[in-house]
Amino acid sequence: MVGQVQQRSYVTKTNVIDKIRSKLNMKNENFKKFLSELFGTFLLVFIGTSVCAQFILSNPGNVENVQVKHTWIQIAIGWGLALAFSVYATYRISGGHLNPAVSFAMLTLGKINPVTFILYLIAQFIGAYIGAACTYLLHWDKISSLGPNTYLYNNLFVTKDPSTDTVIKSIEIPNAVSTAGIFTSFLSPHLSFFGAFVDQLLGTAVLILCICIITEGRNRIPSSTQPLLIGLSLVMIGCAFGYNLGYPINPARDFGPRLFAWTVGYENVFGQGDYYFWIPIVAPFFGAILGAWIYYLFVGLYLPEQERYVEVPMTIVKSVKTIQSEDTLPLTTA
Repeated sequence: MVGQVQQRSYVTKTNVIDKIRSKLNMKNENFKKFLSELFGTFLLVFIGTSVCAQFILSNPGNVENVQVKHTWIQIAIGWGLALAFSVYATYRISGGHLNPAVSFAMLTLGKINPVTFILYLIAQFIGAYIGAACTYLLHWDKISSLGPNTYLYNNLFVTKDPSTDTVIKSIEIPNAVSTAGIFTSFLSPHLSFFGAFVDQLLGTAVLILCICIITEGRNRIPSSTQPLLIGLSLVMIGCAFGYNLGYPINPARDFGPRLFAWTVGYENVFGQGDYYFWIPIVAPFFGAILGAWIYYLFVGLYLPEQERYVEVPMTIVKSVKTIQSEDTLPLTTA
């Protein structure tokens, strides 16, 4: 009828992801966080150990190309990017800890409770184990051609027959690294237990210190850039502290792949260096306390509260719209 307003309703269509979400209807927040930490740690270790595999496996028999293909910055940048994108994937759900030392620091600061801490620990160790398994599967052909019992001895890739303990083959390579080094760290000949402990203590402390600086609201750093900065902090740590042990500074990243390496037949991954393996598990927890409280005792407690950065998240309001003209398009508000 002329002069009467025609009304039409527009309802936003539900996509496939929304349908799956509504079907699952997962309401347990702890389980969501568990899955987030498991996936994030898996992604971190899978990409990171694959970077190590590229470093170790690229042309191990070609001495002329070893120095060209093996560069330390490759490790530092690869692990840093792996951490950045893994945190991006998970920080909205679980905070993107991906490291028991980080979770322990948050526990001591009162940001998570003991139950959440234990839940994160379990998820992180499982994720790290699965990540190492995927790296092994990805590089299986090359690793198996060298053999699981291939290791470094006086600049040689030496492969032994486990039954007779005799050398099957050896390849001379300057600065060679065992294929087990793809997965976990080992005590360097020049390093004592004390030196290894200090290395992990200080390396982890610097990581936690950087995380506290980056995530502190009063430092006014937008949350969308924080994962990238955390990844860059790991690049910095790799360049500064990587020489001694390869900067594991993450109990899950070191122990999960170490356990996997033992599972698939690598010898002496726990006994090497007079059972050094416990140091990258224990020392980072002390480093976490040190780094977190150094930040707050020297800086964090004295930042002006009024300068805290407040980020207003964008929300999309999906609703039924009523329009008064056939020529007008339906609108959405943000």
